[in-house]
Amino acid sequence: MADDNNKDEKVLLEEAEDQVIAVAKRLALLFHFTADVLVEKYGAEEGKEVLHEIINRYGRESGAVTKAKVEALGLPLTVENFNAGSDLPKWGWKETGSRVKMVLKGAGSRTAL
Repeated sequence: MADDNNKDEKVLLEEAEDQVIAVAKRLALLFHFTADVLVEKYGAEEGKEVLHEIINRYGRESGAVTKAKVEALGLPLTVENFNAGSDLPKWGWKETGSRVKMVLKGAGSRTAL
């Protein structure tokens, strides 16, 4: 892994992609367990409603930020210009990459990514 103190150090693309995937998996686990706790604490219906609200707020906010960045660049708001304003990592998203497999068996179960 690259040393944070050495700004000139280079890493292989494969290592960079592995790091992005590792963070994505950790965030997926965080979301999974957040959802579990919400459903356990508030019940299936209310827990799902809260999750939908969270997802909608996140989507609106990230969409607004991306839109503002694209507009600041003077580009038209098109699908083709999405990446110009996106804050998602450039590396780590493989078109033919492996799929994430989650095994969910209820509260307290082990989750595999």
